[in-house]
Amino acid sequence: MKKIVLYLLVLLAVSVFAEGEQVSKKELFDRARDVLKESLESGDYDKAGQALEYLQENISNGAPLTVNEEYYAYMGMHRYEDALRVYFEGRRVYLDVNYHPDVQKRVIVEDGLSLYFSKLVVNLTKASADSLMQIIEASEVSQESKDLYGTLLYSELVIGHQLFYVGNEVMYALDIWDDTYVEPFLARAKDFVQKYPGSIHSEYLNCSIIPMAQKQVDFMANPLEHKFYTGGYGIYASLWWGGITGDAADYIQMDMGSYMLEFEIQFWRFNFGVFYADGIEGKRKYRRDLVSESPDYESYSDGFTAGFDVFDSKYIKVVPFIGLGSTTIDVLDIDAHKHFLLGTNVDLRLWTSKAERANSPIASVQLRLKYMAKFSSYKDSYVNVEQIYDEEDGHYIGREDHHLTASGDYVNHAFSIGLGLYWW
Repeated sequence: MKKIVLYLLVLLAVSVFAEGEQVSKKELFDRARDVLKESLESGDYDKAGQALEYLQENISNGAPLTVNEEYYAYMGMHRYEDALRVYFEGRRVYLDVNYHPDVQKRVIVEDGLSLYFSKLVVNLTKASADSLMQIIEASEVSQESKDLYGTLLYSELVIGHQLFYVGNEVMYALDIWDDTYVEPFLARAKDFVQKYPGSIHSEYLNCSIIPMAQKQVDFMANPLEHKFYTGGYGIYASLWWGGITGDAADYIQMDMGSYMLEFEIQFWRFNFGVFYADGIEGKRKYRRDLVSESPDYESYSDGFTAGFDVFDSKYIKVVPFIGLGSTTIDVLDIDAHKHFLLGTNVDLRLWTSKAERANSPIASVQLRLKYMAKFSSYKDSYVNVEQIYDEEDGHYIGREDHHLTASGDYVNHAFSIGLGLYWW
């Protein structure tokens, strides 16, 4: 019984000792943060450095110290080389989408030190960025570090993260959040890359950040320039008319004159569209027939087009195209007659919405002028009945049937004018 009691007393002592060790560790971390704050306030930078080093060594043991607090502490101690090393690493993690270092988990606390830094640090503005750069310019760090610091400080004024969802997963992409200072940032970034092409920071600046900023600068100079010869889609409603030429025109007549509906989608310069055109009047010239306006007859044309955007500007867009189509005219016994076609769309932009950002979609109201030539052929067998009369007295003798063929190629010329809405 005594052994059991003694064993329980030993376990209790070990438990109390372990709990006391945990409490004393937290107290040590809190005391180190207090010493860091008081030393920065008094200017005792040796003592501040010792407290900061102690916290850094115990980050893996739960010592509360954020990356920003390290940067602010180094800046406060005028240890600018160390401060820039921490700052450059943080900005690279933020800006370089291909850089994924192992990051230590940091404990964040709100205490006297965090409040001290929050009072010193204000939202970054151009004026505060310029003041920070003046401090670094007066220091003894390398010229490369000075140039990089100015570039990355300006990047904070311009670039942010755009969050979006892919399924249930939150993703982010770099984007221009504020273009007020994008031009001076772009000038600094280009200058840094030119001076220090071997820098690890030049790689991501040159590959992704500079092109993104350049696109925004170009957009600001001409908000529509970046939209020309790019993708989009549109819908159109038009009136159309036309007729045919060629050998078959000796035998048949086609007159167009109703409505046409179109939908198109464009990728880069490649334009793809479909159309439906109603209202074709057909008539055989070589025999009496019903007209196509009869409710028992259908007359329409449809097809697919593939074009190439050869000219695009603020006010006009020109897209020549080729395609395949079919025409149905029951009165001519033409059922989904296939044909090759070619033509040109000329779109006049009557109104275009204003884009707020380089990647923002815009819409335009367009007047569409279209010419389309459809190449096909016609063939029909018919009987021509000849009445025979006596040459002397003129009385009816009989009839003679002549089996003939009406055939020939033709080109269907179609013109249309209409309105459409285009998103790009």
